[in-house]
Amino acid sequence: VFTEKAFTVQALSLNVNGSAVAIRGNMQNFIPFFIQPKNKGYVNLAVTSPDFDLTSLALKRNSDIASKKKSKKDRKKMTDLFDRIYDKLEFKVDVSVGKLKFRKFTATNFAGSVKLHNNLLAANPISMNVAGGKMNLNFSLKNLFDPISPMTVGARLQRANIKELFLNFNNFNQKTIHADNLSGKISADVTFKANVDENYSVLAPSMQGTLDCIITDGGLKDFEPMENMSNFLFKKRDFSDVAFAELNSNFSITGTNMDISRMEIQSSVVSLFLQGRYSFTDSTSLSVQLPLSNLKKRHKDFKPKNIGTDSKAGPSVYLHVYRDKDVNSKIQIDYDPF
Repeated sequence: VFTEKAFTVQALSLNVNGSAVAIRGNMQNFIPFFIQPKNKGYVNLAVTSPDFDLTSLALKRNSDIASKKKSKKDRKKMTDLFDRIYDKLEFKVDVSVGKLKFRKFTATNFAGSVKLHNNLLAANPISMNVAGGKMNLNFSLKNLFDPISPMTVGARLQRANIKELFLNFNNFNQKTIHADNLSGKISADVTFKANVDENYSVLAPSMQGTLDCIITDGGLKDFEPMENMSNFLFKKRDFSDVAFAELNSNFSITGTNMDISRMEIQSSVVSLFLQGRYSFTDSTSLSVQLPLSNLKKRHKDFKPKNIGTDSKAGPSVYLHVYRDKDVNSKIQIDYDPF
């Protein structure tokens, strides 16, 4: 239905790559938008879907050189059209999706408000259930149709299953620790900035952010760097399946480096303090403090308890955890007497 002032969509049902979508809403300044060059249009929509898969919308097309040239030319035409449209139109879309998928990521009860204007996509706020927990986030993507787009994310996660979370995010594109190594519940506050390419993949060197997290009922299983600690101390203890007291940690990310503030790790087999830099490439260097109180025998029913990062841990042994320049090399552990 339309009049001079408004165009109203009372009901629109469609199918997007196998996903059912229902749309309703309106556009203000409908007729003036077309006949008055400087007049803007305002589009307000409500979009719902029981199950929506974003993966296919972000896939790059593989074609021969000729079709690539044509694709590039067509893409420029489409981009020019979008530029003209978005210069005169402002979109506000309220989204509700029962189940949302993107590659390995899955979320349920996805709801939020999305705005699209002048080549800027902004979502604020967004709520969803992910990995058995709840997530709230704010998101923006600038220069949406450019080859490189700056992305900003602010998120709060509450009591998510850490194993499922690693599976959802493809182990966060690192190879050191995998979902199968982990158990427990994680709550976190995240700020994150990065550039994404045309395939909406994060460009790692551009990453910046902070992560404050709490892990409860944590466990680490079959994690080789932890198992290697038995080569230095406590050879009769089982480092293959370790339970932890509550872990509180603070990380800052710059490019492919993640700096870790001093954190306390109390576990069923060992107590330690850790700080330093973990790298997704070639500059991992962590300092590990092992108090000599660890020499006291721990029974099978031992329950680890935190004492605080500022507590005096007493006489200690220090280890250096590092990786060689080769990104594919294994994590190494040496004594660090100094």
